[in-house]
Amino acid sequence: LLDRAEEVEELLRGQQGIGTLDVGATLTIGNYLATLLISDFMQRHPGSRVRLQVRNTRTIIEEVRQHELDLGLIEGQCEEDDVITQPWVEDELAVFCSPRHHLANQGPVELARLLREAWSMREQGSGTRHRRGRFNTMLELEHTEGIKRAVESGLGIGCVSKLALRDAFRRGSLVQIPTPDLDLSRQFAFIWHRHKYLATGMREFLKQCRHM
Repeated sequence: LLDRAEEVEELLRGQQGIGTLDVGATLTIGNYLATLLISDFMQRHPGSRVRLQVRNTRTIIEEVRQHELDLGLIEGQCEEDDVITQPWVEDELAVFCSPRHHLANQGPVELARLLREAWSMREQGSGTRHRRGRFNTMLELEHTEGIKRAVESGLGIGCVSKLALRDAFRRGSLVQIPTPDLDLSRQFAFIWHRHKYLATGMREFLKQCRHM
């Protein structure tokens, strides 16, 4: 009701743009996709306001449940009954290491060998961490960039989105480890509360994301 009233008020005031949008994005999406999307959105709808929070998957889901966010863009799974989940785009994780690591440029590596390696990984509740299984985690970090720096300096091997690794692979500061035993594909998704009123700004932002 409050969302609808705000939309009507802005319409009656003849306000430019389409209101305020509170978006939550997980770290990979927030750092590599969301800012581009928001920039395009603001250019298409001048006068609109977007507030972006970048958190891990668990936090974004909880803030959507509590109506603190209008929309979440997540890279993990959501199984909450009061949250609607819609698939967005495909993503792929990559296992990587320093070019000085003993697994660098050794060809495909079997799962059994990966399990013996030391890993630098995301924290519990992240969209990447839910796949960790029996891996030996020597270092746990909240940010993707921190994991990249740790691995680059020789602290084990890591696994993050290829989106976050493109520049490092191009420079040669990190190298990908082929892992045929692991399915590293995943889906980015939109989430919003089941009882959320989809105001004009939210509908327009979703439409723009889908056309990306």
